[in-house]
Amino acid sequence: MNIFETTFKNISGICAETETLRAIFLPEHGAKLVSLVYKQKNYELFAQDENPIYLPQSETSNYVEQEVSAADDLFPTIDPCKTGFANNTEYPCHGETLRVKHDYQICDNKLIMSFTSKKFGYRFVKTVSCGENGELTTSYEITNQTDADFPCIFGLHCMFRAEEGGKVVTFENCDEVTVMFDEDKEFGHPWDRVKLSDKMLASERYSKDGNAYKYYLCDKKIKNQCGYFNPVLDKTVMLSYNSRAMPYLGVWMNNGKFKEMYNVALEPCSAPYDSPVNARNQGCEFIIKAGETYRVDVSYDVK
Repeated sequence: MNIFETTFKNISGICAETETLRAIFLPEHGAKLVSLVYKQKNYELFAQDENPIYLPQSETSNYVEQEVSAADDLFPTIDPCKTGFANNTEYPCHGETLRVKHDYQICDNKLIMSFTSKKFGYRFVKTVSCGENGELTTSYEITNQTDADFPCIFGLHCMFRAEEGGKVVTFENCDEVTVMFDEDKEFGHPWDRVKLSDKMLASERYSKDGNAYKYYLCDKKIKNQCGYFNPVLDKTVMLSYNSRAMPYLGVWMNNGKFKEMYNVALEPCSAPYDSPVNARNQGCEFIIKAGETYRVDVSYDVK
């Protein structure tokens, strides 16, 4: 893997390049994977904000009003909530890790980014390397350094660039999904359990008021891969990971209504339904026990 300093828009970053992929990470802005280019076609795989100035998230910013693009690490929640942990401190919208500066080092041909939370008492380490078959791999270690069990969610928020006729690929049969939101009420209302249709997996034609909706596959039936078939490339952008560590999958389809962007977000996660409180209420709470470390590897590839 070739690792070197670079820029993205108006800010500094680190490029990690494999034979097939060129990735840019922003250690000072949540260790964000902000760009992923398929080198053979010089094709940006992630949805990007058109603003030429990067608007970083901060510990107090409104998530939607800042840069929303590409891939974020979501921890310890998606929706803001209080669980009673850390003196009932509120978990910030889309989590804390994407809002803070990470230390980083380049060692043994790897990029290592890390952050220790004073607010919640965990240590977050993200290591970028080249996999055995040339894929880009991000390895995560989250250690609960407190003496209390930590109710949380770890998930990825991968906003892939959508193309008309593109389709989410899950590699597993799933009959039903739980709707989280549906702007046009085309498929259901929040918390409706509905039959999964091919239409719900496909990117519709883009329009500024095109529907935006999100759902979770209801059961722990997901294999250790998911992806998005891109008809322009005639290839599938693949995410591979340990399904025991992230057994649930959220899907967010945006055909234009959200910020006039066109994207498909795949969100493999340790617990579903956007917050530890919702997961607890639905009987699928995820906890990192006192003193324990949660680990998961995620690989990106194009096949």
